[in-house]
Amino acid sequence: MKSTLLKSRVRGEEILAILMILMLVVAMPADARDCGGRKACDCGDKVVRDHILTRSLGPCPGVGLRMGPGATLDGNGEAIRGSGREAGIVFDEKAIGAVVRNLEVSGFKRGVRFAGVRGARLENVQSHHNGDRKTAVGYGVDLARGASENILVGLRVFENADEGIHFGTGANRNRLEDSEVFDNYRENIYFLQNRGNEVHRSKLHGGGAAAFYIKHAPETVLSENEISDRPIQLRGRSDRVRLVDNRLRKSSVNLEPFKDDVPEGVRISGGQIETPGHACVRLRGARKVWVENVKFSCRGSVSVEQGADVRVTLDSFTEARCEGTGAVTQLGYLEQRFVDAQGAGVGGVTVLDNQGVSWGKSSSDGRVERVLPLATLTCPARDVSSTGLRASRGTWTEPLNPKAGKVVLVPVEPAGADQG
Repeated sequence: MKSTLLKSRVRGEEILAILMILMLVVAMPADARDCGGRKACDCGDKVVRDHILTRSLGPCPGVGLRMGPGATLDGNGEAIRGSGREAGIVFDEKAIGAVVRNLEVSGFKRGVRFAGVRGARLENVQSHHNGDRKTAVGYGVDLARGASENILVGLRVFENADEGIHFGTGANRNRLEDSEVFDNYRENIYFLQNRGNEVHRSKLHGGGAAAFYIKHAPETVLSENEISDRPIQLRGRSDRVRLVDNRLRKSSVNLEPFKDDVPEGVRISGGQIETPGHACVRLRGARKVWVENVKFSCRGSVSVEQGADVRVTLDSFTEARCEGTGAVTQLGYLEQRFVDAQGAGVGGVTVLDNQGVSWGKSSSDGRVERVLPLATLTCPARDVSSTGLRASRGTWTEPLNPKAGKVVLVPVEPAGADQG
């Protein structure tokens, strides 16, 4: 009797082991393998050597292709198409230095997925119509699991089910350049809980909620981008974000809190913002924001509420609007030049303000510059315009000896400054 029970138990364990092996085999793609070099690649393969595609792939039932470390895949203008699952291209943690270029990716849950990789590169790739439109799930490009220090250049990312490009938690110091991201269902580009990512010289238009959505993402840099139709949204702990020389049309920059966290130290400089119907820069609770040298075309340069404070240079200012509590300080530039009897600039002159605080020394050509507060609007109050506010500019023509000591500049408050 014991012998019969023992045999039965052994057979049961053998059957279970066989079933587990069969399940594993079924779960793995039957043709998954390493490819590259002279060995052609197919759906599910891992590219381990440099390879040029000679035909399109798919529809792939799962992953399109995985990248190995240091391998380059040149799509040669071909396409990889999916069946709504997995990702078209996957860079995992080991794919350091891998490169994918000249490829079209569509029909996957995620077009391209950077999963924890560093130092990878994506170039001249189109990623479109990925994700499930019914559930609005799926990205064109997904940087996840702390993927950092990767380069994305020359992309076209459009009509994906959720976001165009998603920079996820811990995905730091990545750079996107010279790309076009448009008509994605929610945000075109989303930064979430990361820092130091950059986007340069790219075009964003159409889409759902926002062109850029920056949430808890300090030190993000956006420069020389063309943005239309949707706003730039900054929320929560998005501190020290820099927007430089961007051109916004039918768009605006909105800074707002998330629970108790507000953006702080944001700097918006250069470029232009044009939007109908409301302020170009709208601040709710944001602190220590600078706006300088921006060309505005809107109902008001800035609006503040919920205790926001912002400093705006005079050449950027048209009108401030109070939507609640807050403060708007108008800044002007003091620029002077020290010259000798022959009109040559005198450098090294120590300059003090009227309180004895040093502004530094004049440059080699004799110039010294300083930003000065000219007027402050404290909200709630009526709107205030910049009429009558001027910065001081001039030249000292009398001979100066840089060794003669210190020069004290006493800026005069401009007449007619409207304090609101």
